[in-house]
Amino acid sequence: MVIRNVYKVEVDSGVESVLLPFKTTVSLTEEVTVMWRNNSGMMVDCNYFKELQLRQYKGRTEMKENYKSRDFSLTLKNPTDRDRGIYTCTVYRKEKILAEKQVLLNVKADSPIIAIDFGSGYSGYAFNLKPREEGGETQLKRWGKEVGLDSPKTPTCILFDEDKQFLEFGYKAKTAYSNMTEEEAEKHYFFEDFKRNILFMEGHSVYMEITLLSLDIEFCIKESLEHFPDVLNMGLFIRRENQNVININKDADIE
Repeated sequence: MVIRNVYKVEVDSGVESVLLPFKTTVSLTEEVTVMWRNNSGMMVDCNYFKELQLRQYKGRTEMKENYKSRDFSLTLKNPTDRDRGIYTCTVYRKEKILAEKQVLLNVKADSPIIAIDFGSGYSGYAFNLKPREEGGETQLKRWGKEVGLDSPKTPTCILFDEDKQFLEFGYKAKTAYSNMTEEEAEKHYFFEDFKRNILFMEGHSVYMEITLLSLDIEFCIKESLEHFPDVLNMGLFIRRENQNVININKDADIE
């Protein structure tokens, strides 16, 4: 049986319930079986065989059983983005299909947004956990508490140990390096103001600078993701101070 039309339903995540409509013009009696299945073919609800209902739908569905009006619409409670997909309602008697309809459900998740400003001198980021909610507030990461400051940005600098492993970024990197003895400092790698130098370099130096750039961006991303431990879908927007396209080579050596 070929189904040409798919009815589309779209709701926001967090709503109390969503209705997946199904009505047919076919005359029906209580002898028919009406079954809703998800796009994996698993049973969501049915007028019989309740014991076969998929676990994730237990206690969350309510199907109309109005044989007179031929209405077998399904109410799904507390829909989430996990419930997205095509739902098929099939009416059959014995092995003969009498009517069938598909409904495409889209549950819009409130994906958070992170904005990273990576500058030549200073960098920072801001985030909004629920951008589509009224009153959803954008929060700005504050830096410099370890040095008695409260700044919306931190210096674009990075510190590595003698094995070229990442140690610190921003104020922490600058403070740690400044507090080192001359002997200790010689065993570490400290870089700052390197972003602005990329356009004037050639050869291997470019790869080194771009590697530092990528590591700094990676640090900001990882730092900001700590605010989203349970988020699966996220929009990430990176603003650069110039319009140059940079291909990041993370395997370049730091020398």
